[in-house]
Amino acid sequence: MVNPDRFYTYAYLRKDRTPYYIGKGSGERAYNRKRNEIKPPKDKSRILILKQNLNEEEAFKHEIYMIAVFGRKDLGIGILHNKTDGGEGCRGIVITDEYIRNKSEAGKISKEVGAGIHGRTKEQMIEDGKKGAEKQKELGLGVVYGKTREELIKWGKICGNKTKELGIGIHGIRKEERVKNARKGGLIGGKNTSSQRWMCLETGHITNAGALTRYQKSKNIDTSKRVRVS
Repeated sequence: MVNPDRFYTYAYLRKDRTPYYIGKGSGERAYNRKRNEIKPPKDKSRILILKQNLNEEEAFKHEIYMIAVFGRKDLGIGILHNKTDGGEGCRGIVITDEYIRNKSEAGKISKEVGAGIHGRTKEQMIEDGKKGAEKQKELGLGVVYGKTREELIKWGKICGNKTKELGIGIHGIRKEERVKNARKGGLIGGKNTSSQRWMCLETGHITNAGALTRYQKSKNIDTSKRVRVS
């Protein structure tokens, strides 16, 4: 008998450990380069299993939730390359070589003529982001609107333990390196941390690294329980 709780959700991470794709699958789906339109990273340590032992409905719901949290890049409201909001609506799409070529050509043309996301100014994309946040609130999605405080705390603890186990995020930087970076003015990976946005995994609060540290300490939250979102 096929196990109904065989599904899981997963994320593909960039080198800076921010997610660029959220998916749902079973078996080897997360690692299969032929079945995914968005190619998984060659470095398997950048493939993160988010939740396991889910039935298909639970997996779809969590996929939708995580895509809403990080937002879609094509809509100008996030950092993910997902082309749908997740859930059952993304099933049944046949990904062929011709389909991929057509999408690639369409992307080049839209960039050339300044259409789609390429035709949006920074101000317009900020406005799109605000509309996206309002839509999340209306639908009860996202970090704050879709979960109770208790659920956020529970989810934050699970994610915090997972990042610690995998040695990613703040856990991927040795103490000596953190001290050295602090002396350089908060530079991590060549970028000033004041321009980076981090999310507290216990409450969903998003701000820059320094402000989040102060926020977490003020609420007696483990400062390692965070994830970078931009």
